[in-house]
Amino acid sequence: MPAYPFLFEQKPAAEPGDVVVALPPGYAAQNGVFVASQQALDLVTYLQGLDRTYPALPDAVRDDGYAEPDDEGRKP
Repeated sequence: MPAYPFLFEQKPAAEPGDVVVALPPGYAAQNGVFVASQQALDLVTYLQGLDRTYPALPDAVRDDGYAEPDDEGRKP
């Protein structure tokens, strides 16, 4: 069963228009399929509508884990 079970429904077979959720073999339903509820579809549409895609600023991307230490052994 997927996380947030209230967003999904287990059915014996998918009906026309249902969005079937593909799950790994260990989590798939023994009999039937899991389909996304209208709430789940609305949530996905809302999250995609937020459009949080934007380029990162050049100085905002850093990885201090691989930075060379300075003369006193401190990482910048």
